[in-house]
Amino acid sequence: MHLRFIKALLWLVCGSHLALGFAGVFSPALAVAAAKVFYGAQVEPTPVNLHLLRIIGAYMITIGIMGAIAAREPQRHRPVIVAIAVLLFIRVVQRVAHAGEIQHTFGVSELRIWVQSAYFAALAGALLFLRPKRGEIS
Repeated sequence: MHLRFIKALLWLVCGSHLALGFAGVFSPALAVAAAKVFYGAQVEPTPVNLHLLRIIGAYMITIGIMGAIAAREPQRHRPVIVAIAVLLFIRVVQRVAHAGEIQHTFGVSELRIWVQSAYFAALAGALLFLRPKRGEIS
């Protein structure tokens, strides 16, 4: 049962990262709109920001691919699951440590920062908790 759940979480990681990543790489204007919808961030579509969105998009596509690989065979790709969880935890720490800067720069509310942090921490924790144990076949 827990194998199905971790697969579902990994497909969620895959789909969300691929969608946002492709938006960033191929349609930075769409990425600006997605930043507002998904993160509550007000991003000005300056040439610098659009370039950064393309770079971030490439990394997000890569995380999405890693999520798909791990979702297909979680037992075989435990290190990938750990890497994704570590990335999510690092982003949580960054959100919390730089909350004031995020609020000031992007206009994201403090509540939204905390809710996002809790969501991503829970996702990372679930990935670590549910990852198959060494030698587990199920």
